[in-house]
Amino acid sequence: MGTDAIGIAVSQVVPLPGNSVVPISREFQQAWKAAGVTLEPSHLALEGYINARVFVEALRRAGRDPTRSNFIDSAWSLKHYGLGGFEVTFTDSARNASRFVELTMVSQQGHFIG
Repeated sequence: MGTDAIGIAVSQVVPLPGNSVVPISREFQQAWKAAGVTLEPSHLALEGYINARVFVEALRRAGRDPTRSNFIDSAWSLKHYGLGGFEVTFTDSARNASRFVELTMVSQQGHFIG
């Protein structure tokens, strides 16, 4: 969209990946650098990082010999699980585990800004 994109606001379901003030974004940035990734961090990559962290926590709670059933039970047991500025809660009535929404804007350089 070039210059037509400047000033457009976009809703995001994860924090701005480059915002080091938000703990989960800061941890993501550290993991991104430690992995030696040369691409620019993205919202999609941060979302995958958050998903992996939630998966690992559910697996940890499932115990030493996890089964499919106790993994699912442990995932449903995640209530108000904080990931440093980003929280997930699994309930039977909700379709999403997170209620996080943030608005970002496209800068003159074509990058998202918070």
